Amino acid sequence: MGDDGRVISRRSTAAPGDKDDDEQALWERVVELVIHRKQMEVHALIMPALNQIMFEHNPTLRDLRDLVVHNPFVPQGREELFAKGLIAGLRGDFLEALSILVPQMENSLRHLLEQSGLEISTQDSRGFQDVILLGSILGKEQLGEILWPDIVKELKVLFDDRQGPRLRHYIAHGLMNHDDFYGPLAIYAWWFIFYLCICPVQKRFKDEPESSEDVGND
Repeated sequence: MGDDGRVISRRSTAAPGDKDDDEQALWERVVELVIHRKQMEVHALIMPALNQIMFEHNPTLRDLRDLVVHNPFVPQGREELFAKGLIAGLRGDFLEALSILVPQMENSLRHLLEQSGLEISTQDSRGFQDVILLGSILGKEQLGEILWPDIVKELKVLFDDRQGPRLRHYIAHGLMNHDDFYGPLAIYAWWFIFYLCICPVQKRFKDEPESSEDVGND
């Protein structure tokens, strides 16, 4: 039940001999366990880490711009939006952070598919074209090849699945109240988008060969 009394999801019952029902019931149980784990991780790991980052480094908007520029997850022209969303989260303003980053994350996923040569729009009988939305994006098998299947599953749990918080749906349609933006699952969602932005940077540094000077200093 939602806060307003609406039925927003149902738990499936595994039926003997019905493979589809068994898989759906298992998935719902996995989502439930993942949500509980993420809530604990926010309190035990993520918030202490964010506090330490701000205490030791106090990053600026310019620092975050450097993180997202020439970043394959951040399309050209969206760097400032990502930088503002990331710095807002580091400063504890998750309302501003998620309001910016969740729509931009959805667009970034479309961008990754388009860069891989996939069609990201649909066309109706009148010829009107609309871009595909998050549910369709996450249903593309190619996205798992780009981001790894486990990341796609986590995106589904956080942003799209009815058994989860469905943050994309609630933010896009104005269904989040003020306090919801500061709950553990919202904070974890911000951190997860931050992680998606950091991954290409980590890989870039990892793949860069050591200079002769660095080798000589080892």
